[in-house]
Amino acid sequence: MYRTRHSTLLTVDDRDPRITYQGSWFTTTDANDHNSTATGTTRAGSTVQFVFNGTQVTVFGTVGSTGSSSSYTLDDSPPVQFTISQPSSAIYNEPFYSSPLLPAGEHTLTINATADGDYLWLDYLQFTALQNETQTDAPSLNSTTPSMRDSWAKSRAISPAAISGIVIGTVVLLLVIAGALCYACGWCVCIKRRRAPSPEKGTDLVTEDESPPPTMDIFKLRKMIAARRGAAASNSHSSSSKPTESSAIFTSVIFLTPPVSETSGGCADGNQNTPVR
Repeated sequence: MYRTRHSTLLTVDDRDPRITYQGSWFTTTDANDHNSTATGTTRAGSTVQFVFNGTQVTVFGTVGSTGSSSSYTLDDSPPVQFTISQPSSAIYNEPFYSSPLLPAGEHTLTINATADGDYLWLDYLQFTALQNETQTDAPSLNSTTPSMRDSWAKSRAISPAAISGIVIGTVVLLLVIAGALCYACGWCVCIKRRRAPSPEKGTDLVTEDESPPPTMDIFKLRKMIAARRGAAASNSHSSSSKPTESSAIFTSVIFLTPPVSETSGGCADGNQNTPVR
């Protein structure tokens, strides 16, 4: 809570009970006066006292056919004299006295008639009043109500749904990255395999230029072996060469290749022995 004070100009009529009259005073009615009323005296020493709470005060009256003479004392200040000579006609709403700017607070104004026989007509007074207004404290960061603080905290907090969304999004992103890496690695391996020579090519034991080994019937082979053994037994005198020839025949049978005569030096001629088929 805090209070503000603002000034207001207030008007007090001569019949207002806040005005205290002492001495010989009388009243009159005139349409030209404020509220059509005025209070006057012709007796010196007659006084008026007015207590107000404000910062300034002004006294208004009517100047009649005799002129007017009065003094004004504010609080403990020296009196201020006001005198106006006889006018040719009555003057209404004439300011008799205006105080200087005063400290805010309560003040007392005393009006005194100073001349016998001269009319002092009091019409109204105006003063600047200070009025207090109580207002609610302006909201601040330090004086925020609990509801406002709670709403502010809730707005700053992350909801569980948002947290779940962040986690799911992160997992999906990691899976996408892992899949991309696996795809890239597989693509590289595939390219290497396409560029590398096949281990099967160029390593065949049998080339296209080689002819398949000759085939031989098993029965013919047996007959040929038996004939060769018989010939070896009958030709014992040629034991030095025959075993070699028999060995060559056996080797040729094993590897399924035609025997080669050692006497011919590996050359084919008309004297070479042909295997029995």
